[in-house]
Amino acid sequence: MYRLEQTKFIDELTLGIPVDHLQEAISWYQHYLGCELIQPLYGYADMRLGKNQKILLFIPDDGVFFAGPSYKENPHYLLRLLVNDIEEFHRFLTSSGVEAGEIVGEEGAALGRSFIFSDPYRNRLLAWTGFHCDPSKDLLKDL
Repeated sequence: MYRLEQTKFIDELTLGIPVDHLQEAISWYQHYLGCELIQPLYGYADMRLGKNQKILLFIPDDGVFFAGPSYKENPHYLLRLLVNDIEEFHRFLTSSGVEAGEIVGEEGAALGRSFIFSDPYRNRLLAWTGFHCDPSKDLLKDL
């Protein structure tokens, strides 16, 4: 099976996130995730989230599907964010009134620790510590 080099064609990742109020969403993503506004257009806001990563905030059109048949009913998260201090990030969000679930997973667990939180438009995001696996062991060997 032919496999492309990871960055041969793809230089940047942009994820679209549906929101109801664009200016409020821009402020929220700037404050809580440190995004930088690149260029706002009518109904859209292109924002940088780290090196070679962007999010595109937009006001959804009812005729377009985003994350399943109805993005408002889909329980899966839209973004997974690798964080370096999950407890501090959780405290920062919850002390500011952001809706966030409990941190799950044990310290040093192979699959890492995580929690789900939501932006003001009920889009779910996952804060995650990353995998903490012994690379000499294949966790998927028994599947």
